[in-house]
This record gives sequence, structure tokens and C-alpha cells, in this order.
Amino acid sequence: MLLRRTILAALFTATAVLTRGAMAADLPEAISTLLSTANIPQQAAGIVVMRGNQTLIDHNSSQSMQPASTMKLITTLAALEQLGPAFRARTELGTTADIDHGVLKGDLIVRGGADVDLNEDVLLHLLQALRNQGIRKIKGDVILDRQLFQPARPDLGQPPFDEFPWAYYNVIPDALLTHSNLLRVELRASASELSVVMLPELEQVSVKADLQLVDAPCASWEKTGARRKYAAVATS
Repeated sequence: MLLRRTILAALFTATAVLTRGAMAADLPEAISTLLSTANIPQQAAGIVVMRGNQTLIDHNSSQSMQPASTMKLITTLAALEQLGPAFRARTELGTTADIDHGVLKGDLIVRGGADVDLNEDVLLHLLQALRNQGIRKIKGDVILDRQLFQPARPDLGQPPFDEFPWAYYNVIPDALLTHSNLLRVELRASASELSVVMLPELEQVSVKADLQLVDAPCASWEKTGARRKYAAVATS
């Protein structure tokens, strides 16, 4: 973090110098020195500094590189331009049926609005709001509307993004994404055994754990070669 702040400060200083009539330049000496100090090869860095339409610094701008998390800047800019800064995604509950003595005489429609904050706490508040309207029982079906995104599953038929398709950062966008499509795994230990509990529990899905209790400080688990191993297994 300190190196990043130092490089940014050096870039601002170099930009102030270049604005005084200079053409696009390669890396200033201060930046080259910082990269060298951090053992970062110059060919491993891509830097472009612009003021309006004028390019002040152009270093490896045409070289293909792994964008990593900086790709979020592009999607964020697109969202701001298309949706605006005041946009808020919403999850809506709807029905065309009547309520008779606490019973919804028909289907309840849950319309997804791509709300990334729809976690278990928000879902509980949503259900409580439904209950506050007098609904105690649903006689029809609960219909999940995910049609905001077309197609709803853009990942089908596509190669995996990387070698960890199950990782939390590879969750596929969904109009009705709930709790980031993740399950919470809770470790419970007694004096003699350790168990793994999945929350919420899913039918025909169990968790198998290969975990052993050891008499050692918690901070030393990596040094002892201990590993946390568990997997969700579907059962028929």
C-alpha cells in the first residue's frame, strides 16, 4: 500500500512537470526508481496518464496484461453512465390474488432486480414486511422471476473463467442473486469432536469434513501443516 501511494505521488509530480508543454513521455525517472526498488520489471507495468485528450505518460499501453481487479473500473463506469449514481436495485414481491383471513389465495411472485445486497438479513426483513401485510399462509406457489437478465445463465456453454469456478469471486450474475449464492459453513467443536454445519440446510445435500482436533495454539495451524478440508456432497 505504501509503494502504491508513493508511485501515485510520483506520478502526480511527474504529470505536473509534463503539463508544461511536453509531448507524451515514457516513465519518469522517479517512477523507474520506485519500480526498480520494488523489484518490478518495467515491462511488467503499464501506465497511461492523460489530461483531457492529451497523453502525458504512455508506458506499455499496447501490451496485453492481466487487468485483475482494475477491470471493476470499467463495469463501474458503464453502470454509472447507464443507470446513474442514484440507481438502487430492488427486489419486489407481487401477486394478483386476494388475502382471506391471512391466507394468500394464489401465487406470490418474487421479482429479482439484481440486488447484490439481498442477503439473509434483507430476506428476513422482506418476509417480515410480507407478514406485516397480514399474510400468514400462501395457498399458491412461490414464483421466482429472474427475467431481468437475458439470458439468465450467461455462463452456460462457456469455458471456466479460471481454475477455481467454485470460488466466491466467480459467482455468475443473477437477477435474483441471494446471499451472493453462497452458503455459510459453521464449524462446531466439543472437547472430543468437530463437526461442520451448512446454513441454511439443503435437502439431499450434506457436508463431509476431514477435520481433526489438535492440541496446539490457533495461530500455529499453518506451521503444523494442518488444513481445513470440507466438501458439499449431493445425496440421492
